[in-house]
Amino acid sequence: MEIMTLKNHLQVVLKPDSSSRSAVFAYAIKAGCNMEVGFPAGTAHFLEHMLFKGSATKTAKKINQDAADLGTLPNAYTAEDETKYYIQVQSKYGMEALDLLSDFFWQPALPEEEIEKEKQVIIEEIHMYADQPSSVSGEVLEGLLKRSSLLGTKKSVRKIQRSHLLQFYNAHYHTGAVIFVATGNFDEFAVLSYLERLKVHQPKDRAEQERREYDLQQKEAVVKRSVKQAHISWAIPVAGYGSGDEPALEVIATILGAHGNASSRLYDEIREEKGLAYAVDVDYESFHDRGYLLGYMGLPATYVNGAREILFKHLGDLETSLVSAAELRRAIACLTGQLVIGMDDVLAQNDSLSYSTLYGLEFDVDAFVAKVESVTADEVLRVAQKYALAGNVYVASVVPKTWSAIEQLS
Repeated sequence: MEIMTLKNHLQVVLKPDSSSRSAVFAYAIKAGCNMEVGFPAGTAHFLEHMLFKGSATKTAKKINQDAADLGTLPNAYTAEDETKYYIQVQSKYGMEALDLLSDFFWQPALPEEEIEKEKQVIIEEIHMYADQPSSVSGEVLEGLLKRSSLLGTKKSVRKIQRSHLLQFYNAHYHTGAVIFVATGNFDEFAVLSYLERLKVHQPKDRAEQERREYDLQQKEAVVKRSVKQAHISWAIPVAGYGSGDEPALEVIATILGAHGNASSRLYDEIREEKGLAYAVDVDYESFHDRGYLLGYMGLPATYVNGAREILFKHLGDLETSLVSAAELRRAIACLTGQLVIGMDDVLAQNDSLSYSTLYGLEFDVDAFVAKVESVTADEVLRVAQKYALAGNVYVASVVPKTWSAIEQLS
C-alpha cells in the first residue's frame, strides 16, 4: 500500500492487487451530514445526488450511458462524517472509469432544473423509509442520540437551493478534505499520471466549520403505527476509533449477536430458544470521535417485554460475570473470520482505507485481528463495566396502535 501527496496537493492511496479482476476508484470527503450547521438538513446528501446530474462536459444521461458502456455504474454514499463517490469496473476499463468519475466529481454542473426534480426524488426516498417500520425505529433512535439527519425532512429538503449546494461543495470538495483511493487491479503509473494532470480544487482560507454537538438526555421513545409487528432499535454510546477499546467492543458486539454469530446470546435465546423474533441484529458502529453498540429486533408486539428483558439481562451479565473461555473463543473466531473474509473484497478494502486515511487512523487488518485475538475475558468485563451497558441504553420502538405504553428505562 502506498500513500502519497501529488504536486497538485491531492492525497492518494493505492493498494494494488494483480489477482483481482476489477478495480475500485474513489474520492472520499472529510465531511458528511454532521457538517451541515448553517445549512438545511439533508444538504450533504442532496449534493451527493446532484453530482451525478451532469458535469461541465456531460449531461446526466451521457454519464449513465458512458457508465453502461463500461459495464458499471458509479455510486456514492453520505454518512455522518464522510461522503464518498466510487466506481468499480473491470480492470481493462480502469482508466475510462477513472476519467468518468473524476469529470463529474471535480466539475459538477449542478443544473437548476435538476435540483427541483431531485427534491421530489429525495422526498420519495423519505416516504420510502417512512413506510418501513424498521427504518422508522432507527430514525427515531438517531433522534434520541442527537445524530444528524442524513436525508433531512421534507420541509428542509424543499428549502435547499443551488447556493447551498455550491457553498457546501466549495467548503469541502477540495484537496484539504478530499482523498483519492484505488484498490484492486489497476495500472499504478497510468493512474498517477492521470491524477497529476487533474485540475483539482484547492482549499480557501476559512475558519473550521462547526460540527454538530451531541447532548443526550431522553433515553426512550415509542411511536405507534398501523403495523402488525413491533420494531425495536437500541443503542449504547461507547468509544470510537483510537480509544483502545475497539477490539473488546467488537468482541462484545459479537457475543451479543454481531458478525453473523448464530451462537450469540441474543440470537440464541430470543430466536432459537424462545422463538420470539425473526430478526435479531447487533453491530458495533465506530466513528473517529465516538461509537455505538447497536441492535434491532422485529417481533410480535406481545413479545416486546420478554425480548427487552432478555436484552437487559445479557447486557447486565456482561458487566457482572466473566464470559467463558469457549464463548470468548467462538466470538473471536467469528469476528476475525468475518474481518479477514471481508478484506478479500476490493470495495471493502477501499471503504476501510478511505475512512482510516481521512481521519489519520491505523489500517492494518492483520494488526487488528491480532488485537482481537488477544482480548481476554477480564478485558471484556472491564469494557462492559466502563460503558455501563445495561444502564446506558437508548431505545426506540415502533409498535401497533393498540399497544399499551411500555415501561420507561430506569
